[in-house]
Amino acid sequence: MKKHDISKVSMIAFLILLFGGLPFAGNHGKAIAAKKVWKLKIQSYTVPGEWDPQWTVPKKFTELVKKHTKGRVDMSFHPCGEMVGPREIWTGVSAGTIDGGTSLDIYEGGTHPEFCFGIGGMWSIDEFYDVYHAGAIDILNEQTVPENIRIIGYFPLMNFYSVSMKNEHIKTLEDFKRKKLRGMGGAANLFLKKVEAGIITLPMSEVPSALQTGVVEGIHTGMGGLYAMDLWDVAPYYTVAHSGTYQFYFLLNESIYQEFPKNIRTQIDAAQREWEQWYRDYYKTFWKVIKKDVVAKGIIWYELTPDEVKRWRELLTECSVEWVMKRTPALGRKLFGIMEKITGRKVVK
Repeated sequence: MKKHDISKVSMIAFLILLFGGLPFAGNHGKAIAAKKVWKLKIQSYTVPGEWDPQWTVPKKFTELVKKHTKGRVDMSFHPCGEMVGPREIWTGVSAGTIDGGTSLDIYEGGTHPEFCFGIGGMWSIDEFYDVYHAGAIDILNEQTVPENIRIIGYFPLMNFYSVSMKNEHIKTLEDFKRKKLRGMGGAANLFLKKVEAGIITLPMSEVPSALQTGVVEGIHTGMGGLYAMDLWDVAPYYTVAHSGTYQFYFLLNESIYQEFPKNIRTQIDAAQREWEQWYRDYYKTFWKVIKKDVVAKGIIWYELTPDEVKRWRELLTECSVEWVMKRTPALGRKLFGIMEKITGRKVVK
């Protein structure tokens, strides 16, 4: 082959490589971008506990998100205080100090009264999820997104309200009268006010010593409080109310959420749906296991009669309506409207 022919072939090969390789280079760039992994730190408001649903249930959600996104959203779950305090989670997520966190309706019910709409009016897990799927979660996110926060996961600590006393059980609403109880705040304190209990405000960390010294006679709490405060040591007379719901929210910084492509968001929604079914099964096991566990530790377990359960549910519903409608009536009408449609029960009287 002549020298100029070799040069010509070389030039053709160069051009093929140059122009033929460009699409490949572009696709390769896209492939690299598609492989981005978000490693996120999530702050819990509680500490690890095998049968504390406030820890075990959201921990499961992080696993399901990783599974559905094929590892592209990889969340580590951190105990209370490791990055911020429990009352700093909302502001920390909003500011981006932490990537995400967990919270309850009662914790945010002062600045977001509408979060407390479900304290009493939803009586089963199915009702809870049906209400949220019917638009409640969209209404709540419309309030949080302007604060740079998105709720990406949610579940009900369903019928979890309880009372733990130092010396005797609470068996009826009338038994609350003049008893000094540590209240949880917000609409939950409104419940205590209506039954004429003395409400004491204390951080959870101070509750055991307050019970020992008599500053309080008992605590209005949830099932998770058993483990968070070792109540079998200080307030063993435990009343299971089978009423009242804590609405649990898994929060993510909105700026991070906006980085996710559409398919990642869809996969997170799929994780939520699988989580819902997993929680239904967990919930059935939870009631069997927790009673056996805490009774062995010293809890004296009492369950309200069906008639008394109904009274507590109705009063808690009344409290949630009063709390929300006095503060955010427009949102309340939307949320309670969905609840009434789903449950078939009149909520706003």
